[in-house]
Amino acid sequence: MQPQSTIGGSTNVVTKFKNKLNKRPKVTVEVIRKSLRLRFTYNSKQLAFHVGLKDNDWNRRKAQKIANIVSRDIKHDNFDESLARYKQPQHTVEIIDLEQLLSGFIEYKARTVSVSTIHKYQALLSQIKDVGIADKLPDELLESDIYKLIRFMEVSCNRRVIKERLLLLQACLRWADIESYELKAVIQSIKVPPKQPPKPFTVDEIRSILSYIPERYIPFVRFTLASGLRSGEARGLRWRHVCDTYIWIGECITHGKQVAAKNNKSRTVPLTGTAAEILRSLPKGEPDELIFTSPTGKAIKEENFINRVWKPALDAAGVPYRRFYLCRHTFVSHALQSGMKPVEVATITGHSVDVLYKNYAGVIGGLKLPEYLPK
Repeated sequence: MQPQSTIGGSTNVVTKFKNKLNKRPKVTVEVIRKSLRLRFTYNSKQLAFHVGLKDNDWNRRKAQKIANIVSRDIKHDNFDESLARYKQPQHTVEIIDLEQLLSGFIEYKARTVSVSTIHKYQALLSQIKDVGIADKLPDELLESDIYKLIRFMEVSCNRRVIKERLLLLQACLRWADIESYELKAVIQSIKVPPKQPPKPFTVDEIRSILSYIPERYIPFVRFTLASGLRSGEARGLRWRHVCDTYIWIGECITHGKQVAAKNNKSRTVPLTGTAAEILRSLPKGEPDELIFTSPTGKAIKEENFINRVWKPALDAAGVPYRRFYLCRHTFVSHALQSGMKPVEVATITGHSVDVLYKNYAGVIGGLKLPEYLPK
């Protein structure tokens, strides 16, 4: 019986990928007189050899791992015809299941991505363990396993999140040089409905919100709105990052930790207008001191700020709740509406121009509907 899910329909979505999958040579594990042997075709010839392992469940997994290596080597023209690379005890095979691979990938990615991204990987790992496929060999991940994971995720995740998690899994497998065409097909079959972007804050809304922000945090909120920085970039800004005519953005604070800026890319933001006035109004501290701090002089904690300052201010102002991150969206929208060129805005915010055109097309270049109907 084919595994079913409300996402992706039936398993027929992988049919068009079977020809690609078949390009990878099939290597079969056989049991011959209580020992394990591999059988496969190489250069149009049938070959078979014993890997030096007795038949038991553990050794079958080892043999399957060796089979996967043989298959991959043949596909990439790297097959060792002497077979020394594949035989025991000369060849030591470390069994790495899906849980171990993803755990290693998380450790690797933790050096370069944000804490929030790592939380997404950890959530995926938890779901893989809960659904019972954590001990699968990564090379052996089946279409049925993928749908089993999807059905489990559907209980608590929407389609957008499910597709995102499967893309994370795909990235992990590719890190190990494993291309799963079944997973690729399922990902492509998931159609995520478009999501209406949130509305930027209007000038009147901003004025009203600021009237309810505690005085301590007004410079921080105004500077974020005036500069277009990400919240973590503004919270991580130090006096040594400020020059006479620009500020350098290369670090941020996220989940209480000082980390590199998004995608490990730095940029400079011109220091002019309101943003410059705000910084000039503040008492200048030591080079390594944070510019914007909590009442205790420490880094502003995102959750505390949102719950104790931002949400109450919007509620008091009668403004429908939007995330504080929308201050950046507001900056971009108003900058484009004022006539700034997309490439100029992208340089300031760190977006790509493509992203600006994708997400802000409606406010770029003063687009408007044609007037052609008779009155």
